[in-house]
Amino acid sequence: MSIRVKLVLSNIAMVLIPVTFAFILAVTIIGSYLNNLDLTKYNHEDITQEDLRNCIDDYVTILYIANNNPEKFKELEYLENVEKTLGEEFLGLAVIIEDETFYITDKYKTLDMNFLENGEKILHFKNQDQKSVSFLPYELRFKDGSKGKVYFLYDSDPFKNFMKNFMENFIKGVFFILIFTTTILTFVVSRNIIRPIKKLKYGAEQIKEGNLSFELNEKSKDEIGQTCRAFEEMRIRLKGAIDEQLKMDENRIEFIASISHDLKTPITSIKGYVEGIMDKVADNPEKLDKYLKTIYSKAVDMDKLIDDLTFYSNQSLNKVSFNYSKVSIKRFFEDFIDDMQLDFESKGIKFISEYNLDENTKVDIDIEKFKRVVVNIVNNSIKFMDRENKTLKVSLEQLNGIVKIGFHDNGIGVDEGKLPYIFDRFYRADPSRNTSKGSSGLGLAIAKQIILEHGGRIWAKSQINNGMTIYIELDIPKRGDEYEKENINN
Repeated sequence: MSIRVKLVLSNIAMVLIPVTFAFILAVTIIGSYLNNLDLTKYNHEDITQEDLRNCIDDYVTILYIANNNPEKFKELEYLENVEKTLGEEFLGLAVIIEDETFYITDKYKTLDMNFLENGEKILHFKNQDQKSVSFLPYELRFKDGSKGKVYFLYDSDPFKNFMKNFMENFIKGVFFILIFTTTILTFVVSRNIIRPIKKLKYGAEQIKEGNLSFELNEKSKDEIGQTCRAFEEMRIRLKGAIDEQLKMDENRIEFIASISHDLKTPITSIKGYVEGIMDKVADNPEKLDKYLKTIYSKAVDMDKLIDDLTFYSNQSLNKVSFNYSKVSIKRFFEDFIDDMQLDFESKGIKFISEYNLDENTKVDIDIEKFKRVVVNIVNNSIKFMDRENKTLKVSLEQLNGIVKIGFHDNGIGVDEGKLPYIFDRFYRADPSRNTSKGSSGLGLAIAKQIILEHGGRIWAKSQINNGMTIYIELDIPKRGDEYEKENINN
């Protein structure tokens, strides 16, 4: 839910919730009033004509006595009986004689008198809540010449007081509801906004301090939640980039150390043989020829090492271009074996080939680069063959749209724990890093890079003293792939 939707909903809720609660409050107040107010006496269905006639008769009788025998209104017992006779139609009774209160109903003890400019007196009757009530007066003339009035008290508007109380309680209740609703909604909305902002602030402070190991976990789906997730992704990528940079720096240091080591060894050898020639140690043609051949051999090793370094560096920087073409993989290896046959025979190596695939099975390869892969793998196998009967076998197999190529030798092999590292640059299974076998430590690393560029994979299996096998898998292009590549090449 976006922040805009949250704000719209919160504004709607800020209106609807107070209105709903105000309505409930109003109903509650009215219900409470009606519950306390006995309205059955006002129900016209319960007031019969006889009740009304009796009420009028009582009132007329009281007025008749007040007119003909006013002295009765000086008797408290009579007044109490009159009050009872009037019943519930009137709220009370009051008798004022010569501006003095002679009698008044208990709950209307309060009596105010106001005087106008002409001297006329105005009475105000109030109940216990200090609220005014209406009245009907009737003059009394006593035998001793004094004057008075009898007041029949009644409530002319039974809902007047209720409305006043209702408005006071209702306004107070609405005010409380508004404060409560505003506080809760503000807390909820601000919590959903401020909490992730605090997380962002914490993350920024951690990055400023150089710490990228924290985790910014925010599950909200609004814009701030999306920002938090983008921030977390940035942190992960930044951490990965820094880790990769540190690894590259470490590899660069190792790379420079390995180059220095592999270049220093032949240079030291060349320097020693040259000094031997200069010091006349090679004092006969045979010895001199041997020294020169050794110097040449070391120079060739250096040249090959530099060539491998150049190729590996350019390949790592994606500066080596590949020119792919569809090639019969069987024909490729047949030509390769023909070219290498004499070299194999001179080194006493028995070469075996095993082909289990169609004659016309083709793969997309860069012929020169792939040939370099095969040469590097074969040379690596030859260097570590220490048996009298040296054997190297190449197998080709077609499996579910791929060609599987295997190079099997019967050399000294490699411990299984070291197999994952043989394709790393400058890695040698021999901890002494002995270069007497002419290994630069880059042959299999270059082979791996080229195979990965071809979209294939390369791995090895081996056991100590049981030889080693290196496998390569390449995809066989489908008809659509072949057609597409032909159009691209054309």
